[in-house]
This record gives sequence, structure tokens and C-alpha cells, in this order.
Amino acid sequence: MAVHAPVQEGTRLQEDRVVNWDPVDQTVLAKRQVIEGRGLAHRRAGGKARNPMYFFRITQYAEELLGALDGMDGWPEQVKLMQKNWIGRSEGVKIGC
Repeated sequence: MAVHAPVQEGTRLQEDRVVNWDPVDQTVLAKRQVIEGRGLAHRRAGGKARNPMYFFRITQYAEELLGALDGMDGWPEQVKLMQKNWIGRSEGVKIGC
């Protein structure tokens, strides 16, 4: 079961971010893929580049996303748990006096 809904105004944000850039593969590198300014794959000097990225505000959909996971028959429970943790919905704490 997949959740399909149109993207509502204000839920998607696009920003340019500085990323590690591999000039050989023309791709973005994670921090752990760069050692002393060189990409692990080719050991050539990489650089920084500005890259447009999209961010989604999923917190308002947390309940819907979590509920949909229960209907994902055939998904291993470990994978469902990882998804639940990634969604990260929390209630917070209540402090009494």
C-alpha cells in the first residue's frame, strides 16, 4: 500500500546547499567518502559545489505515514521499525510539579 497525495503548499522547500563534489563521477559525496579533500573512489581532489536540494516537512504527515506502515504486508518488521524511527514522531515529555 503506497500513500499518494499531492504536495501541499508549504510542505516542500528547495534550497541550495554546499556539498562535496566528485568531478570524475559528477556526483555528490557524503562526508565519509572524502578523506583529506580526495574522494575515496578515484583518490582525485574533489571540491565544493552548490547543489539544489529539496526538503519535505513530513511532521504533519507523521500519523498517516506511521499508520500506513502497519498495512505494509511482506515488509520485515525490522524495516518497519527503521522507518518508524526515521519518521521520528514523538509525544514529548510531561513534567509535573
